[in-house]
Amino acid sequence: MKCLSFALVLATGFGVHAATSEGDRSRTARSSAAAPASSPISSPIPIPDDIVDARGRIVPGAYESIAKDYTGPDAIRYRKGEASAVNDHPALSEVASIGTIRYDNGGKLDYQFGGPPRESDNDYVTNQGGGLVAAKSLLKSVVRLTTMTKDRGTINVVPQVFWQDGADPVPGQLREYLASGFLKADDRMVVMAHGVGPGDAGVTRQSIFITQATSDRPARGVTIGTATAPGKGSFTLKPNVAATSGCITDGGEFLFLTLWNWAELKGEIAVVALASIRPGYSLKSPWPLREWWNDWDRPMPGMFNQGNWQFMKVVGYVPLPDDVKAPTSCRALTGVTELDRAIAQGSDPGGVGELASPIASKRAMMLPGGKFYEKYAKGGLLVVGSYSEQKLAWIDLAPLIGHYNDTYFGSDAGNARTRDMGAAETQWPFVLAAGSPHLPRLIKTDDAGGHVRAIVATVSYGYWSKDDRRRKHGTPYWMNDPHEARVWPVTKEGTVSIYEVGRWVPGKKPPDRTPRAGEIRKIGEFKGLGKNIVGAASVKSYPIDLQGQTWSEDDGKPGSLDHMIAVADREGRQATWLQFSLLDGGRTAFVRHVLKDRDFDPMDLEMADAYDQQTGVTTFPDGTARAFKNYRILPFSYRGKTYPVPAGGQRSGAFRVDGIPLAYGMGNVP
Repeated sequence: MKCLSFALVLATGFGVHAATSEGDRSRTARSSAAAPASSPISSPIPIPDDIVDARGRIVPGAYESIAKDYTGPDAIRYRKGEASAVNDHPALSEVASIGTIRYDNGGKLDYQFGGPPRESDNDYVTNQGGGLVAAKSLLKSVVRLTTMTKDRGTINVVPQVFWQDGADPVPGQLREYLASGFLKADDRMVVMAHGVGPGDAGVTRQSIFITQATSDRPARGVTIGTATAPGKGSFTLKPNVAATSGCITDGGEFLFLTLWNWAELKGEIAVVALASIRPGYSLKSPWPLREWWNDWDRPMPGMFNQGNWQFMKVVGYVPLPDDVKAPTSCRALTGVTELDRAIAQGSDPGGVGELASPIASKRAMMLPGGKFYEKYAKGGLLVVGSYSEQKLAWIDLAPLIGHYNDTYFGSDAGNARTRDMGAAETQWPFVLAAGSPHLPRLIKTDDAGGHVRAIVATVSYGYWSKDDRRRKHGTPYWMNDPHEARVWPVTKEGTVSIYEVGRWVPGKKPPDRTPRAGEIRKIGEFKGLGKNIVGAASVKSYPIDLQGQTWSEDDGKPGSLDHMIAVADREGRQATWLQFSLLDGGRTAFVRHVLKDRDFDPMDLEMADAYDQQTGVTTFPDGTARAFKNYRILPFSYRGKTYPVPAGGQRSGAFRVDGIPLAYGMGNVP
């Protein structure tokens, strides 16, 4: 990793690549005068290319410096490397806007396909989300955009301000946190967590942003929502820990944050219980709440929900082993999604939360033999990666998830304890002391075989999915169609490892006996995805290559969320869509699409939920352009007209920001 001087980075941003000699590969000192105002540096500190020395040991000064300035120039170089010196790809064509819809609140929506707009065409679908920006002030460090919208007979694929927000690019929630005093104007957001799930899943409705921790101000977390999930939730972490990544369980039950504890030089995990509350209500509102998207009739922290997180509580910290002091990525998976909880009610679809409320009198529905017993998570995994230490830590979520299930459903007395809910340690959800048997526990660590930059995993598959079957095409007979949970760590060096995880991700049913650490094992890998992989994501709404197999019409073809990933290579100025084989249990993989473009500097990527319109829209934070850029990679048809995609893909507009964009998370928002 080549280093630019701090002054040069400030002067030029990431649009400049500076060649450096081999002897200049590590900067030996940085003067205190050059440090940013928020930096802890008061004297010259060695800052190597990485935060480890030649023997792979953490360098305390570098560790603390990066932790206390996680969106500073050194940290961004550590997290994302540098922009490529090569810029020789052909330039892709760009889709043009052909019209504008204007709304009564002053908002507007530029569209590129379909039209002219007609209010009678009620086919509204929109992808909305939040973007993280390395900026100097709070109001510039978060953006809220719509990135793919279908409305009034038109389709938009250009990133732009929510029409629901009028013309204001700053999320209203962010201004409210600032006005309340919970956040300060000079706070900076450094980490964003966004859930993964099928279209309309509650876990994808809000993003959670974490501020920079300093010696005198602990990190704080807040929600930034969407037009239909505008709730505000917040929490504060303990002192002297910096958040470096975050992930959310598949049902929106918990947020996990990887932490660097600079005071004790150790890695940790923060466990945050999440609860959804209907918009317009609060924790103090009398129960039952009015029905909203089939959610519970009251807040249920640590239980699946519809994602308007207005209550968030730090319930414990989990220490990581000595060889994972610097965690930088994570992924939590349970194998149970929103689709598992949808209940057919004739023409009125319902959900388990609504139909099992009030839970105090309907616990039997959730117990073994009950109507909804196979509708919620029984365990899962938290997988943590360390870039510098090149390690993977595998953490069992069953103690935590089981504790919450038992408290809510196990007895009348236990359920009664959940009705006194609040921020105090003795209120539900209870704060779990260090060493509590209810905290997640370490299973083992593995060598990652490279610098881990991201971890992706299946969404809806679990251990019991190994027994799945489907109808043999054209016959009344059934055939085996096993679907098992997989985890895919991705390294900077361009390798995706393929792990099976056995009974550690049970899905809807509990495993039949205690799982063993050896069930987590690497079963394959794919190399050659690039030289500086900066991000990876689940693939949404991409047609799977069936590899010659035929499927019954009523059986449901495999989805891309469980069979594909996409990765961004900053050095190669490209992104690659990779599918895992249906023929060998996903032990091998093959490339489905490669996006290359001139002036393309991807820092991460996120795909839009197509819902019923597969556009292949993908959003990339672009470090050099200082913009969130959209591309589309799939052809589609709409209103009787076909819209092909040019070879390689098509540029679909950009949204400029005042800073370096680092991440984006979005989902379909009804």
